[in-house]
Amino acid sequence: MEAGEGGIKLRPELMERERLYHCIFGGKVMLVFKDSVGVLNCYEIEEPELVERVGRCGDDAEVEAALAEYAGGIKRQN
Repeated sequence: MEAGEGGIKLRPELMERERLYHCIFGGKVMLVFKDSVGVLNCYEIEEPELVERVGRCGDDAEVEAALAEYAGGIKRQN
């Protein structure tokens, strides 16, 4: 998955199942997940602080940790 001037390019045939893919496009974190039966699930996050933090991440593990921490904060607020 990559973002360019023309939008986001996906190659589902190359994606691993049960793996989260991400990129930043249009000021949003775009997440794509191919589930166990091969269905693509797409999400976008607009939260500026999280977009900035994901942009600074060096690898997938850091991105997943940032997302987990963000999600944990949302759960505590509710």
